[in-house]
Amino acid sequence: MNKRRRWRATEAAQRKARELRRRQTPAEQALWARLRGRQLLGLKVRRQHPIDCYIVDFFCARAKLVVEIDGGNSRLRRELLSNIGLRPILPHTWKSLDIP
Repeated sequence: MNKRRRWRATEAAQRKARELRRRQTPAEQALWARLRGRQLLGLKVRRQHPIDCYIVDFFCARAKLVVEIDGGNSRLRRELLSNIGLRPILPHTWKSLDIP
């Protein structure tokens, strides 16, 4: 039995994610430069990753972590991510993380 959990995405979300990867915001580009290539504790991080009908800025399947930089504040999105076992870090929580 395959133990890897898959977070399915709609075809439309997959197309939109590809488009968003081509035109990232400066904040997303800066964070991606520090996350790509398993630079964070050897963990693979994906950018503009589709989950269900949403596209999250950054996603680490192994850590079950979602990072949103400049959006993703909807209650429905937070609930969906939490209900499928993911831990979302959203813009309004950045201050509580004490990140410079």
